[in-house]
Amino acid sequence: MTTSKPRLVSYLPPPIDRRLRMQAAIRRWPIARVLADVLDRGLPSADDLATQIREDGSASDSAS
Repeated sequence: MTTSKPRLVSYLPPPIDRRLRMQAAIRRWPIARVLADVLDRGLPSADDLATQIREDGSASDSAS
């Protein structure tokens, strides 16, 4: 038996889903590629996130 994972696009509000599909059609890319491109541009780098995690951890350590 195969367990399927819910697709990320199934959680998107309809207006965003529509824009995503339009962008995919314009670029002639699969939706997954458009979504990955958008997320890559919008999210901080892994190094930046690691720094934020370290800083948040040290801030909560000093607060106690």
